[in-house]
Amino acid sequence: MSSPLTLSEVCQYLDASQASLYRVCQDHFGMGIIEMMTQVRLEEARRALLYKKFEPTNSHHTVKEIALSYGFKHQGRFSRRYFINFGELPSQTLERAKIISFGSSNRLSQ
Repeated sequence: MSSPLTLSEVCQYLDASQASLYRVCQDHFGMGIIEMMTQVRLEEARRALLYKKFEPTNSHHTVKEIALSYGFKHQGRFSRRYFINFGELPSQTLERAKIISFGSSNRLSQ
């Protein structure tokens, strides 16, 4: 994800008004468009913490860098939202991913 789309960019891409998107998201997902966009960015950040962190092509090395790359400017708010959604801190996810990744690479080399 290079940079999160803004609401106006999403509206323009879908050729829909903000009010229309809000109603559709509320009806189908039980949340407004902004909340849904935030949820998607949180899920993508989690995916990056779990899987992309250890790929050679990934340049993100810290929770802060990953949060920023998914549009979260305040790490404290990101961590709080992340914890509410996933039941663990981003740093805990990252640490767990390191253990899993290093354990897998050790088994593969044996």
